[in-house]
Amino acid sequence: MKTVDDIFEQIQGTGLYHKRLLYYLLTPIFFVTPFVFLNQIFVLHIPDHWCDPPSGLTPAELNLNLEEWKDLMLPKVLGPDYQMRWSQCHMYNVQNQTLESILRDKNLTGMPQISCEEVNGYQYDKSEMIATAVSDNDWVCSRQNYATNLYTIGVAGLIVGSGLLSALADFKGRKYSFFISTLLVIICSIAPIWFSHSYLWYCIFKALSFACMMPLFQSPMNITTEISTSKMRGYVIGIACISWSLGNCALPLLAWLVNWWTTLRILCVAPLCFIFFYYEMLPESPRWLISKGRTDEALVIIKRIAKIN
Repeated sequence: MKTVDDIFEQIQGTGLYHKRLLYYLLTPIFFVTPFVFLNQIFVLHIPDHWCDPPSGLTPAELNLNLEEWKDLMLPKVLGPDYQMRWSQCHMYNVQNQTLESILRDKNLTGMPQISCEEVNGYQYDKSEMIATAVSDNDWVCSRQNYATNLYTIGVAGLIVGSGLLSALADFKGRKYSFFISTLLVIICSIAPIWFSHSYLWYCIFKALSFACMMPLFQSPMNITTEISTSKMRGYVIGIACISWSLGNCALPLLAWLVNWWTTLRILCVAPLCFIFFYYEMLPESPRWLISKGRTDEALVIIKRIAKIN
């Protein structure tokens, strides 16, 4: 009795149809997936920051450069690397001091301190990223855990979503799960651009986008390997991994060229839209159809593969 593997051996499970799926669909998907999955490293980057000085105490008004101003106005604290650095969250409270006394003493160590939130907020170093979700929303100091928590929420969404959408793929099909997940990833990845001012909504969209992330590359990988011969499966996975690695290398270059988090997020997610043009090309998995007793539909797909090969 023939197995499904025997059938794909007979219809050349390494032929044109499989190469078309591998090079035109699976390889581009694995190249852009790191952009979608890892752009959070740049979006949630926490730049160096310090208090935005009130009027009359800016470096220009004190005739000081930025380094001299920090040395004068910011207290020294022990950083996470156990090195002394300027405080990122406080400055000396010199509201009752005259400008002449500040410049004359040049040592405010004994002065009381005031938090940046009580002054003018924060200034951010823009040498690496002009703007991040952190700098746009002041997720620093009293809210310093916001960015870290988002990584945790993303992983939690990934774990829960992997189970739920894997079950969906088993009940409704690989193809259905793939396209639904792709649509949700696009929506939930772009939406935080307009909802970042609400941390709750940002968390919700973060969890939803990561919940749908796994089928984004798992489903087309499963379909391609399931219709390939046993010898070709290793080759398919190898090409996909190479494409993923190239995407990993290209992402930092894009972030360097486009160092604004909203534009970066759009450019990272937008390429997923091309996937919907492949709806007709990507078949449902014949193995899954056979396991569900839908052998007539599986036979139609197998005949189409055989004809093209």
